[in-house]
Amino acid sequence: METQGNENQVSDKLALSLSQREVWLDQRAWPESAHLNIGGCNFLSGPLNIDLLKAALAVLVAENQALRLIPHDDGSQRLVEALEPQLELVDFSAVPNPEQAMRDWWQKRFRDPFTLGDTPPWRFALLRANDQLHGVTIQFHHLLMDGWGTSLVFQRWSEIYNALASKAELRATSDPGYLNFVQESNDYRKSAAFERDENYWHEQIPRLPAPLIEQRHAVGQKRALSESRLVVNRITRTSYQRLALFASQNGQTPFSLFMAAIMLYFARVASRNDVLVGVPTLNRAGRRFRETLGMFVGVVPVQVEFEPGMTGLELMNAVGAATRSALRHPRYPLSELARKLEVIRSGRDVLFDILLSFESQDYRVAFGEAQLVDTRQLFTGIARYPLSVSVCDFNADQPVELVIEASAACFSLPEAELLGERILCIVEGIAAHPEMPVQSLSILPANEYALLVTDLHSQVIANPDTVPFITQFEKQVEKHPASIALVWEGASLDYANLNRRAVQLAHRLAAIGVGANKIVAMAIERSADMVVAILAIAKAGGAYLPLDPDAPVARLADIISESGAVGLLIQEHSAERLSQLHTRTLFTDWKISPAAADELTHFAAPSSTDLAYVLFTSGSTGRPKGVMIEHAALSRRLMWLSREYGVVPDDRSAQATQITFDPSLIELCLPLIHGASIALPPPGRVMPEHLAEFAIRHGVTIMAFVPSTLSRFLDAAAIQPGLKLRVACCGGEVLTPEITNRFLLQTGARLYNVYGPTETVIFATAWPCRQMPAGSILPIGKAIDDTRIYVLDAGLSPLPLGVAGEIYIGGDAVGRGYLNRADLTSAAFVADPFRPGHRMYRAGDRGWLSVDGNLNFIGRIDRQVKLRGYRIELGEIESTLTAIEGVTQAAAKLIERNGQPLIYAWVGTRSGHSAETLQRVLRLRLPDYMVPSGIHVMAELPQSSVGKIDYSNLPEPTVSVSTSIARAPSSQIETDLLALWRNVLKNQTLTIEDNFFDMGGDSLAAVNILSGIEKLIGRKV
Repeated sequence: METQGNENQVSDKLALSLSQREVWLDQRAWPESAHLNIGGCNFLSGPLNIDLLKAALAVLVAENQALRLIPHDDGSQRLVEALEPQLELVDFSAVPNPEQAMRDWWQKRFRDPFTLGDTPPWRFALLRANDQLHGVTIQFHHLLMDGWGTSLVFQRWSEIYNALASKAELRATSDPGYLNFVQESNDYRKSAAFERDENYWHEQIPRLPAPLIEQRHAVGQKRALSESRLVVNRITRTSYQRLALFASQNGQTPFSLFMAAIMLYFARVASRNDVLVGVPTLNRAGRRFRETLGMFVGVVPVQVEFEPGMTGLELMNAVGAATRSALRHPRYPLSELARKLEVIRSGRDVLFDILLSFESQDYRVAFGEAQLVDTRQLFTGIARYPLSVSVCDFNADQPVELVIEASAACFSLPEAELLGERILCIVEGIAAHPEMPVQSLSILPANEYALLVTDLHSQVIANPDTVPFITQFEKQVEKHPASIALVWEGASLDYANLNRRAVQLAHRLAAIGVGANKIVAMAIERSADMVVAILAIAKAGGAYLPLDPDAPVARLADIISESGAVGLLIQEHSAERLSQLHTRTLFTDWKISPAAADELTHFAAPSSTDLAYVLFTSGSTGRPKGVMIEHAALSRRLMWLSREYGVVPDDRSAQATQITFDPSLIELCLPLIHGASIALPPPGRVMPEHLAEFAIRHGVTIMAFVPSTLSRFLDAAAIQPGLKLRVACCGGEVLTPEITNRFLLQTGARLYNVYGPTETVIFATAWPCRQMPAGSILPIGKAIDDTRIYVLDAGLSPLPLGVAGEIYIGGDAVGRGYLNRADLTSAAFVADPFRPGHRMYRAGDRGWLSVDGNLNFIGRIDRQVKLRGYRIELGEIESTLTAIEGVTQAAAKLIERNGQPLIYAWVGTRSGHSAETLQRVLRLRLPDYMVPSGIHVMAELPQSSVGKIDYSNLPEPTVSVSTSIARAPSSQIETDLLALWRNVLKNQTLTIEDNFFDMGGDSLAAVNILSGIEKLIGRKV
């Protein structure tokens, strides 16, 4: 219980000391929080006179001003001259395990916040197990007491008790009174010393450092401090003495050694050359206030820069020097520095992310025959900083404790447990190898290193035997010739006839020189022709290069030229537009001659190392790059899908993904190697609403989605019974728990959240989705067959579990490289340092591995973005814009409007180009999904101090629904028309600009979409 007093004499309002004011500011920011409670607990072993203990407490309170101070919410305090303290008594003698019950009571009581203004905010409690064992706890609001003061409380309380018990004269203390410190503290605020300290700190820390620790976990209420993950690591007394001796022999203290370890760890994991850590300081003006109870502590920032080649010993010495320098200026309020550095304006509430506290106090005291044993500092379990580390050395007979208080917003409990082990590992590493450069010191314990490099991959299946998909398809032809392979509106094709047509086309391809590692481009809309072409190219031994037949002709010409394709496959109705793109252009031919109908010649099966396909992706330099994938890599991915999906002949996929996007391989190849079937929607992009109806009508069981279309698919599927979907994957964008939970409940099907760039074949990780709380972040899964996942630092060393770094993907399913781009290949496909002779792909994505081995995605390291599943290099858009005559500058960004992501561009030009003109030119050179939905034309773009475009200072985008529809590419039209449809349903006015239908190649797509909307809503728009 809190103290209750007889306030016979009460002082006027008093000012707080500067130290108290720092705490008061914190209290004001978090008024309902108990995070400012401090205190400790002990067991008393031996007989105890409780009446004498109470009497000693009364004397203690009477002689110490700090214990009679009552702070107020308004930042003032008053002194109570007379106070009758209360010792809370709790009996645990009837409890089966009284020691544990007392520990639980201590911790629960410690989480009760104090109420300011009525009584001094402290609690003294005595818990009884039996006559020989008691528990005693003292708890204070930090406004009244600091850690050093709590040790003084026990020492003086026991001293008074023992004097009363022996009737001896009580020793007088040297305490000058806490109010003297308060006065001196406020006098300092107006002194020249304050100004000198201010200048020192602003020279030391002239700007706000970037955060060291990222928030990665949802924590509930925004305006509440998060819970802390509390972990206690015990260091044997022998080990600690050895470490202390090492520090002492090198002129330092254990503090400098532990601080060096913490700084080294975060410098490595955050890729920083300087680290800032907060350190509490006694701030007791030498020995003058050494015996005074009260709140004196200040917090000083200690910053150390890492020099090239710095050794562990040099780092420890640098920490010692920086700390000694900082401690010469301990009185300057941290809040003043934070205000001048605009911490709050920067969206933060702390100057630093890490607080290191060294609690070295002597609690070896006795109350008569009752000895104080098992001293423990209490922690509220509330995180004020992302990370607080306390080294507690209270009794020479106890182990030293390294206590980790890690914010639940930044660390899981297992991550916090591992962090303590890592710090101790580095401490031992510095002591064992003081002359070793810090970059060479391991920051990982041996068991965690083995987990990251070996153990996480021990359960991943390695498939030594790979059979090309075309060979597997041919086996299904032999087993199930009459089974349906393809179905589309009003027609179907069985395996035998599909194979005949592929064989006939393969002969024609062979005649023009198609063979192993020869590339055949194909610009064919979704149809049976498209499937025949893929199979025929594979039969002839070649690699297929899919192209979007609706893409700008100039872009198609560039890709075909870059690829060195030996031929181009198109459909007859595309001849006028596409036939001039290649000198060897072949039409897909459905008219099989009688001779060809019986000609079932088997071509030689491709080698596993032959190219299976090439996909061109966006390039940051403005030049698309072709990703080369071999048959073995594709086969390995299909093996995992086959096993995990459990594909059977009754299954049917919906081929809705654009063929230029590698998830289309799930829809195309997976059914055909198992005797299952593919349902082909009409050509063009398929609206999710139409896809749902199509999937129901054709009994589709397997699908692939991107998150931005999945919710719309579910909307339509919800009002149309009969969906037979049983398994799907979703990737290309961040999948939310809301969409996931809805999918699982509504469909009853399995869903995998997947991740993997084109360079590693379809996807490289998968997470079987389950119901998750709203606001949580879904993992992207563990490595699938023939895959290894690493999260590495700049030196290609493994980063600890829970620490973000760059994602690297290894294993035997990694692509061959980039077509005719040796420079890009060598930069992105690098040697695997953990598997000699193997390669890994540098994904360019940031992520972290959780302790359960699941990969978690954060975002890109570069400026690449994902939009509706498409991988887009913003640099390619900018390069294409600056290639337009008269354009001198260009900047592109992914923005959000009305909840929809879209690309927006800013262009610097003095040539009078309009946004409409620039968009028209871009449509001739870029695929529609890369054309910005809006362009802001300026004379000159804002620049940074170094002459580069200042992306943070670009003008606000101005995009309206109507103009974005009038000028957007067809994929954006689809999104915007859906928004308009929803407006129609709400009886809002629908207006479309006249030039909506004056869009060249995009107009047909727009008309089709409008027709679909009219069908859905039952009236004309």
